[in-house]
Amino acid sequence: MFLLFIISTTVFGQEEFYAYEAFGVNNKYGVVNKGYGIEMVAPTYSNIDFFFKDYIALSNKDTVDFYNKTTNEKVRLQSMDNFLYLNNAYYAQFNDSTSTYLIPEYFDKKIKLAAKYRLIHKYYQYLICASQKGYDVMDFADLNTVKLHVKATDYFSYLANNKDNEALFINVFYGDKAVFVYDETLTLLKTYKAKENDFDKVRAIVFKDFPEADTKAMMNYEQPLSVLWSSKFDGTCTKVSRQDKYREQFFTIKGDFKVEIVPGNTNWVRLIDKESNNTYEFRVYFDHQVFVIPPKYVESLELTFQ
Repeated sequence: MFLLFIISTTVFGQEEFYAYEAFGVNNKYGVVNKGYGIEMVAPTYSNIDFFFKDYIALSNKDTVDFYNKTTNEKVRLQSMDNFLYLNNAYYAQFNDSTSTYLIPEYFDKKIKLAAKYRLIHKYYQYLICASQKGYDVMDFADLNTVKLHVKATDYFSYLANNKDNEALFINVFYGDKAVFVYDETLTLLKTYKAKENDFDKVRAIVFKDFPEADTKAMMNYEQPLSVLWSSKFDGTCTKVSRQDKYREQFFTIKGDFKVEIVPGNTNWVRLIDKESNNTYEFRVYFDHQVFVIPPKYVESLELTFQ
């Protein structure tokens, strides 16, 4: 079984190959050297995030350790649980002790902001960034320049009707010494001398002059799964199959196992031992006959490709 890992360093010519990958055992995640099958980080993390391509993102609560898939170097950041869609790409917000980072799917392309922000809102091409001193507004094309600073503790935006019954987006900053109303070009429309922190009360003040426009609720549609995992127990072993629109591929595992998809990565499989309730999660390279999990699990589970 150990040879499965040795050959993996040379057979991934057409796939994006990295030296390190994550794996999971009993709902905890660690890091394995893909080429030699060495367990580099024991499975002690509660969560894994598959958004990032060049780094493994493992976390306990909001503390995220990023492991470089090439060097296994670790970077620790705090997740702010905030995603932004900017210039046709998604970015996740993370903080350290002094700064905020916007990180796309390739971690090495991260953007470091000049200050630390507790929350960032996206508004057209603008970032509305909340700090302890108020809000900084910056254009995504020039993140070194604060276009507007507003002394406030809270913010919201909505679609309103102006006096000509035309729809426009309104930005409302409040919670300090006044309520500030800006239009979609970030031009100040009105200031209310009210030190009000209650959202509903602020809305009542603003809606008198800028009534909310009628909007239709958007429908949510579930996308069908393009990849399906399934299993069949023959009395001794479980045959596990992965089927996409092109083909069906198989491997077997000793014992009676339930199979589940792993949210966020259709190349991973989750196996649940029906007798012990132990769980195993890992990536499977069918074309190259590789299970990306330390050899001790490959051997004990008797994982075999068909």
